[in-house]
Amino acid sequence: MMYPKPQRKKKRKKHKASILHCKDGTCYLCMKLKGDYRRYPVVHEHHIYDGPNRQNSEAEGLKVYLCLDHHIMGPEAVHNNHK
Repeated sequence: MMYPKPQRKKKRKKHKASILHCKDGTCYLCMKLKGDYRRYPVVHEHHIYDGPNRQNSEAEGLKVYLCLDHHIMGPEAVHNNHK
């Protein structure tokens, strides 16, 4: 080819750190509801806005870190109890 096409780099999305909670092994809901500040070996990242708005949640840092019981498994879990 006489004039090769210039290679473009993909635009990378910037993921901000959470503005509500730092990832230090504590559960956001345990701290707010029970005053329990213990550290868990596994915490899951939960985005405040779900579905098509999840990208907005990631871009603005609207996410919290939850223990397994508050994220997916327990009766108070955010994926089981939308209140």
